Amino acid sequence: MTNVESEGQSAPAVITIDGPSGTGKGTIARAISNWLGWHFLDSGALYRVLGLVVTRERLDISDEDHLVSVASNLDVSFVGMEDRTKVYHNGLDCTLAIRTEECGIVASRIAVSPAIRKALLSKQHAFRLSPGLVADGRDMGTVVFPDADLQIFMTASVSIVTHILGDVQETFKRLDGDNSGFIDHEEMKTLFDTLKIHITEDEFHAL
Repeated sequence: MTNVESEGQSAPAVITIDGPSGTGKGTIARAISNWLGWHFLDSGALYRVLGLVVTRERLDISDEDHLVSVASNLDVSFVGMEDRTKVYHNGLDCTLAIRTEECGIVASRIAVSPAIRKALLSKQHAFRLSPGLVADGRDMGTVVFPDADLQIFMTASVSIVTHILGDVQETFKRLDGDNSGFIDHEEMKTLFDTLKIHITEDEFHAL
């Protein structure tokens, strides 16, 4: 519960952006956040920061209780730049460090733990501050912020996703393979009529 909620006032507005990897949802989320002047949350980065801590401190990935404690005390913040968002852990820039393959593998392994996901849930709620929040990541609209003012589920054509990921085989694997980790967009709460918005490549890169 946020401080605003505890005072009996409405919680700050939230826009959630969900969807498969490689659809550009992070770019769109950052652009909307910058345009509105709202706070930004990259939920995937939280798991990667935790993965970074596990890697650097050589923590036992099987010790779930300890990892839950570490997750509950993560100090993570995001600073929006014109062309990217910087991620800070304990006040230090870890933007590049959390994007390594090793960090991503560890993050994926710990993300399957319900206890760790629950621990990071409260962390994600803490980003809901005035004047508003744009939250990017899996399950943002269905689990983390089901009461979001606007929920967006992004998809992209195979050609666009292939261009973004740079590997057509990996693209098909992610989009046409086992997508059990993603919530069906039909389950997303419908707030408005569904719109199909076409964004050209030039317009996408300009965001």
